[in-house]
Amino acid sequence: MISKNYKLSGFFSWSIINQDGSIASKSPLKNNLILNQGLDFPSVYYFADCFTYCAIGFGTTPPLLTDTGLVSEQKRSNIYYTENNGCRSYIDGDSFYMQRTFDFTPETQRTLYGEIGWSPESSPGNNLFSKSIMIDSFGNPGPIVVERNQFLRAIYTLQVTFNPASSTITLPSIVGWTTNGNSATQLIGLYGISTTGGSTIYDSGLRASEPRNDVVDIFISTGLQAISAFGNSGNYIIGTWPQRVTAQPYVSGTYTKIYHANYSRASGTGFISTLGIGSSGGGPTSTTFVHRLDAPQFKASDYELNLYFNYTWSQ
Repeated sequence: MISKNYKLSGFFSWSIINQDGSIASKSPLKNNLILNQGLDFPSVYYFADCFTYCAIGFGTTPPLLTDTGLVSEQKRSNIYYTENNGCRSYIDGDSFYMQRTFDFTPETQRTLYGEIGWSPESSPGNNLFSKSIMIDSFGNPGPIVVERNQFLRAIYTLQVTFNPASSTITLPSIVGWTTNGNSATQLIGLYGISTTGGSTIYDSGLRASEPRNDVVDIFISTGLQAISAFGNSGNYIIGTWPQRVTAQPYVSGTYTKIYHANYSRASGTGFISTLGIGSSGGGPTSTTFVHRLDAPQFKASDYELNLYFNYTWSQ
């Protein structure tokens, strides 16, 4: 069993916009709480689709992991502000960031908002991915005031931190093989956020790193190419036997997706130096995760080879 782990973190800030487009006030950046049900969402939605809508309400109760919606939802928006890098995706360090900026409709009267949340669904209700109580312009918890003809603008960023990102020594994890190896994330292989706010393929890894995706290929190879840096991929597909994986059913609350590939006695025989996972639709350099063995291992024709890749995520 070889594992690829994601740590999810959400952050938001807000601005109150005057009728002429100027900023009346704004907040510092604040982390928010990804809910228990929200942590199940990546098994159903792409990461970028977990927060296509933003909701605001009158509640002032601090969120709990077991919450599913706002206390008193009043508005929900998927109006994206696309100027000044309002919507984008980018790599920084060992993390991939997805950001959307949401505009709400102008207020017809002075209104106080005390809570905010994000969802993949357009309908109001108990379908939130994450939520937070509001903070004031100094970062203190409490409702904010939006005056008549002003509107609220909210920026949300989801950070996905990969582990391992760069090449990391890993212990033997395949029964019958005794060698150590190095594992690393290569291409991102996730949907990102386009400059117009939509979800879009980020790189040639396509969707191979998405837990909800079943279009994933596992490969074994005789190749000895050095592992590429995070966000890149070499061509490891040399003398290889690529195979489409079988995704095991997701179990709610486990935050784990398991992919399995079986090489029969007649397939994949010979020495194996590298194995990994990616999307064959992205071409020969579309690896999203690679594990290079310190010493080649031999698969004889009288043995089957079963490979299991774990995708796990948490906050």
